[in-house]
Amino acid sequence: MLFIKDKGQMCNNIYQYINLYAWAREHGLKTMSLRFAHKYKGFAICRTPYHNRAMYLLVNTLKTLRLIPCVDYDGKAATYEECERRMLSSRNAIVKGWSVRYSSLLPGYMDEIRRLFAFDDDIKAAARHNMMPADADTVSIGLHIRRGDYRKFLGGRHYFTDMEFTETLVLLLDNFKGKTCNIYICTNDKHLDKDRFIHAVRSHASSNSCHIAFPHGSGQEDLCLLSECDYILGPVSSYSLIATMYGKARCLWMSHKVRKELPLSLFRDFLSLTQIFDLSFTSDEYL
Repeated sequence: MLFIKDKGQMCNNIYQYINLYAWAREHGLKTMSLRFAHKYKGFAICRTPYHNRAMYLLVNTLKTLRLIPCVDYDGKAATYEECERRMLSSRNAIVKGWSVRYSSLLPGYMDEIRRLFAFDDDIKAAARHNMMPADADTVSIGLHIRRGDYRKFLGGRHYFTDMEFTETLVLLLDNFKGKTCNIYICTNDKHLDKDRFIHAVRSHASSNSCHIAFPHGSGQEDLCLLSECDYILGPVSSYSLIATMYGKARCLWMSHKVRKELPLSLFRDFLSLTQIFDLSFTSDEYL
């Protein structure tokens, strides 16, 4: 059994786990996520065997007593070959490390992964409660305004002002003139001037019938809501990446390039996004 453990927030943990899940399935091994055994709830995986607090405490105790090996993909001397050798030779092991990637194996296990991370009924109900009425002609757009650590992270490379978010959103809306657009703004910025933001969008997109909402759900609820959108805009983030994992939403990660239009062909699905996720932190070429 591979016990998957790492730091970071919820969607970082999902992305790390599914990469190791795909590798383990390819080699006939079982996996258990320590983070989804005790910290994050609301997903089907939390009700699968071994995903409970008792197992979490047991594994941590074994680790403290050094009775179970730890395979660290972020270790200074670690190579993929060495990590894989240790996982295959150990009956049980704790596996950690953000740098683990097996994206080429993901396509073969996406149906299983979506079932594992299917939202619980109460999460889906809460997310849908926060969604506005829509018909077959309504376009649902999720805008992910990520702030917090992004102001300083990588020198502010993925930090965007209200004006940049507004201008990019308006370019997207130009694709849907004459249609109704439901816009959901999910953000961790507690100081965002919501009224001013709404006014800025509507004043520049007057030809659209725009309805704007701030869901204010839990992390799981807003993730579920974004996954139900047609299009997602925002900075590079595992949150928007995982929202596309469920299969409906397409996402465009913003850059500081000046654009005059935003064709829908720029929006990508999950497997396409995984190919540029890490590269997008180092080069605008991929955004």
